[in-house]
Amino acid sequence: MATGTSLFTTDALALVSHATRGPGFQGAGAASDWWLPGPARLCLTLGEGTAAVQLRKRRFGPIPRLAIIGPTDRAHRIETENARVVSFAITPLGWSRLLRRPASLYRNLVLPLGDLARPAVALALADALAGTEPVGSTALDDLLTPLAPPHRDDALILQLARLVDDPTTHQVRDMHVRLGISEARLRSLALRHFGSPTKILLRHARFLRSLARVDYTPGRNSYADIDPTYHDVSHFLRDADYFLGTTPRRFRLLSSQH
Repeated sequence: MATGTSLFTTDALALVSHATRGPGFQGAGAASDWWLPGPARLCLTLGEGTAAVQLRKRRFGPIPRLAIIGPTDRAHRIETENARVVSFAITPLGWSRLLRRPASLYRNLVLPLGDLARPAVALALADALAGTEPVGSTALDDLLTPLAPPHRDDALILQLARLVDDPTTHQVRDMHVRLGISEARLRSLALRHFGSPTKILLRHARFLRSLARVDYTPGRNSYADIDPTYHDVSHFLRDADYFLGTTPRRFRLLSSQH
């Protein structure tokens, strides 16, 4: 199971960050893994076989060798057949510079890299990831930076990423005041570069922080350390149903079975 406790602030200045090695190559045949919802991903399929993405009731597959999974607000299963998937998170800064289209249009979708990236970026990525073992996220970021001129919203994107992951940020109105922009401008910024309305981003970040604190020890209060802004456990579990499609305990069990 791909995990994380924050949405955006890790490597926020990078264009791509933290590589995730998905399922496959543990043996011949099929393999799968569950990934938590989060930022967009650049996905590379290695080997002679194929990969697919199951995102709630929709299945994408076989996906292209170089594919983009748009920003997700639902957990999703990566399935391989005689192949392995490696992915890199695309930060909001990376989305704004590399892809230049509104991220919200591609939320919970999978499509070929070439459909979104400018030709020079797509070609550079194809060359960098052509080997049997792709370059790391730092080297990939160094390669892409010269091809990705700064965006006029860079400073606001970085500030918004930090606010979303700040546990003291509770309300949308707090965000637009702290950024010094209108609520309408804030919503536009979030949709274009982050892929979701600001309220969903705040819910998502709070849920991931709380999910990381769930205690699965038998006999313990599993939810004692969830974010205090949840009214009660049922409030947290409603978010779990939205982002995971099930309870945290069942999701953990599902993940361990693959």
